[in-house]
Amino acid sequence: MLKQYIFILISLALGAGSLNAQNAKLTGTISEDVEGVAQAVPFANVAILESMQGTTTDFDGNYTINNIIPGQYTMVVSFMGYKADTIRVDFESGESKKQNVAMVKNMQLLKEFEVEAKVNRESANILLLEQKNASEIKQSIGAQELSNKGVSDVADGLTKVTGITMVEGRDLFVRGLGDRYNMATFNGGLIASPNPDLKVIPLDLIPTDIVQSISIDKVYMPRYFADYAGARIDIVSKDYPEKPFLKAELNTSINSRTTFKDFRNRPDGKKEFLGYDGTNRDMPAVIEKYGKNNGYETSKIEDQDYPYTTGLNQTNRQAMPTTGLLIAQGNYKDLGSKSGLGFSVVGSFDNKYQTKEGVDRVLKKDRAANTDYTYTAHEYTTNTTLYGNLFYKINRTNSVSYNVLFINSSENNSTTHEGFNNDQGYDLITVRNPFFQDQMMNHQMVGKHLFGDQDKLAVNWNASYSKATNKEKDRIQNVWLDLEDDNNYYYNTLDVASNHRFWSGLEENQVNVNGEVAYKFNYLSKSNDNSNQGRVYGGASFLSKARDYDWRQVNYRIDNTLNSDNPFGQVADPLNPDNELNQKNYEEGWYDFKEQKDPSSKYFASLDIVGAYANFDYYLVPSRFQLQLGVRVEQSTQTIRYKTLSDLYAGPYRENTLDTINLFPVLGGKLVINNESNLRFSFSQTTSRPMFREFAPIQYLPYFGGIQEEGNANLKNGYSYNGDLKYELFPEIGEKFTFTVFGKYLYNPIERIRMEAATPLATYINTDNAVAAGFEVEYTKNFGNLIKADSGWTRNIFVGANFSWLYSRIIIDTTDKSKGTINVTNLDRPLQGASPFLANADITYRLNWNERTNQTDFTLSYNVFGKRITDAGILGIPDTYEMSVNTVDFILRNRLGKNFSLDLKVMNILDPEIRKEQSFVDGNEVVNSYQRGVAFALKLGYSF
Repeated sequence: MLKQYIFILISLALGAGSLNAQNAKLTGTISEDVEGVAQAVPFANVAILESMQGTTTDFDGNYTINNIIPGQYTMVVSFMGYKADTIRVDFESGESKKQNVAMVKNMQLLKEFEVEAKVNRESANILLLEQKNASEIKQSIGAQELSNKGVSDVADGLTKVTGITMVEGRDLFVRGLGDRYNMATFNGGLIASPNPDLKVIPLDLIPTDIVQSISIDKVYMPRYFADYAGARIDIVSKDYPEKPFLKAELNTSINSRTTFKDFRNRPDGKKEFLGYDGTNRDMPAVIEKYGKNNGYETSKIEDQDYPYTTGLNQTNRQAMPTTGLLIAQGNYKDLGSKSGLGFSVVGSFDNKYQTKEGVDRVLKKDRAANTDYTYTAHEYTTNTTLYGNLFYKINRTNSVSYNVLFINSSENNSTTHEGFNNDQGYDLITVRNPFFQDQMMNHQMVGKHLFGDQDKLAVNWNASYSKATNKEKDRIQNVWLDLEDDNNYYYNTLDVASNHRFWSGLEENQVNVNGEVAYKFNYLSKSNDNSNQGRVYGGASFLSKARDYDWRQVNYRIDNTLNSDNPFGQVADPLNPDNELNQKNYEEGWYDFKEQKDPSSKYFASLDIVGAYANFDYYLVPSRFQLQLGVRVEQSTQTIRYKTLSDLYAGPYRENTLDTINLFPVLGGKLVINNESNLRFSFSQTTSRPMFREFAPIQYLPYFGGIQEEGNANLKNGYSYNGDLKYELFPEIGEKFTFTVFGKYLYNPIERIRMEAATPLATYINTDNAVAAGFEVEYTKNFGNLIKADSGWTRNIFVGANFSWLYSRIIIDTTDKSKGTINVTNLDRPLQGASPFLANADITYRLNWNERTNQTDFTLSYNVFGKRITDAGILGIPDTYEMSVNTVDFILRNRLGKNFSLDLKVMNILDPEIRKEQSFVDGNEVVNSYQRGVAFALKLGYSF
């Protein structure tokens, strides 16, 4: 059945129509007459109206349009301040036509009218032009490029960018620096994360359907909060369209290791299919009513009825193909007097079935196993997104907009571990079934205002409120032991907490306000030449973030009396826990419930930052060398209120506060070598703050078989000293070559380490120092230009590649013994999560066929990263490395007429093993592994 489904997908995508290779080509030069001399007009727009084809002239005024279907067309050439030219052109099959155009300035237009056109910032060409002309080092990837690469979410899109990788699909690493060193913003405003372990919102939650572009700032600018040394990721959302539209998309996909195969999880209601928990997983009212302070314990409650209405058994069914739906609409209404009102709305839903099978092991120094499991994980995930933008253009120089973003994601997970556990002394089977639901609501207002002659004064502001929640509802865990080594399993009664039901909740509220005033001036010349302009800007920022977290766990207290009447003294069936853990056996007294008392289960955390900044840009050499000087001052207060395990529920909370004030200077510059190339540099200082969970000295276990973690209230801020040198070359429109050298010195960095303890424990410390340095290369080229060929098919091939190399080192300071003895294996090692190299490459062939509006893009992409440390070893146990992974994807995009689209994606074609290893003296050992499977996806779209 799977093979038939694959055949249908490929046939639908490739059987769209017949090909036509006899297309025509149009070339020429756009110029203007200046005192009798023809001078090029760069960046002029050249369009063929009937075919919806067009381009922009290069720096020499040249243009090329390929793959024109034979026929009669209207060619339009336009540029701000010039009279538009309209020319009738005819093409025959295979013809190559040259059409030069001499433009004439429209002086009346320049005097009386202001040409207003909405810039398409989804276009790679526009973003490259902004990158070239920017005063600071910047990098962006637009919606068009994301679509061409088959990207469906922001996290996946960032992996296509130089020097960026995602660990476990969610943890963002930039130039070897992990989550704490990065920042995510939404239209310039900070956005809350529903994941308690991450500072940056899990970027796989944000679909590219709402994205106009993603801006990646790897150098620090003083207008932003100073707690990033890796990158600031700004997600620029879609705004109003120039023309009304309505779009609908349906998609489905299958996975070679999951679809139509056995899939186990707890029975769910209709709402859980859509990503909502409903009421089946709510904490029973009697437990919630009884309260944590007393601790729910049925043996102390007279005539206590059975508290649960749901059982423990899971269902075994087939994993179905994934489904997805998107609806989007937008419009703009001209209100006259240069004002207007526009809107854009997007709603989407996607689900996914994923099965992972592999090994999960914890080894000792001598390679003997402390735990040695095989595991099977069944994950059903959903993602619902609602986005809206309302834009009000007051007049030419003033506008305000309102953005709202709602995300609901869920995961219904069933994971079974089977194997040896040294602490228990037996083989065991455990089944763990958590349900996670993350929600995020973000409201944002944005204002942009221009004042004065030639709009020299600009005022920009944004204000946002985010609320993020994370719920783990009715997690069920059961453990069975093979007590007699005969493959017969009994309930684990040695550890009362091994069989339990668990609930947790996190709520984070965040307010962020930013305001800036900028002024441009001509300080070297009285002319209106923009190249002589200087600019000064300054502003202030405010952030207030507050988090509440709490959990409750109710354990099954099982009678371990060995007699024939005790159902728990018999061999159990791990696939049928309801056979023993049922209401009948509860009422007969064979087991009861007792809440696990832990005053440290609840904590409160807050972070308040007030910042102010000033920045000055000016040309020391007119049109050639620009210098940037900036500084930011920040006062931050981070507070954690908590209790330890030994504290009383009724007692006061402990409180720890980290209060700092710092100056963060910036020095940058830009040398314009010629019209095609720049040389840029930047030096800055930034900070890194402890994350809330790292700052809370409470213990938690992230997953069964994992390592217990505990925060550290003694953590301090770390600091980073950053340097970048970048060369940029833009030979043609849409093409680039960049080479960057960077270095970072981290003082007092925060590092996760393993401690010497009776049971495995990880914590966080400030260590001595660390360094990260390397280089990045990025290359985008039209293949026809690359081989200097003039044939149509070669100019329809586009190639892109990037590569980064990284050297990283951290020195572990063993003097902090507040959490125990630090006995790491390697005091000098690479940074955790830092890959020594990253590479991406893609090639696209664009084919126009049959009708003028029909187009097919074939894209093949490749990604690889070097092996990276995921866990640092202790007591002579080697560090754990995630091994290098090669990923190949194929994307076929069909535009069928003016309204339809049909896309096919084949993802993870090689299906490599995701593997973690430890290197011992006498060989390597695999400690974790699984494969994701090959995914085949089909998407049908209709727009009008």
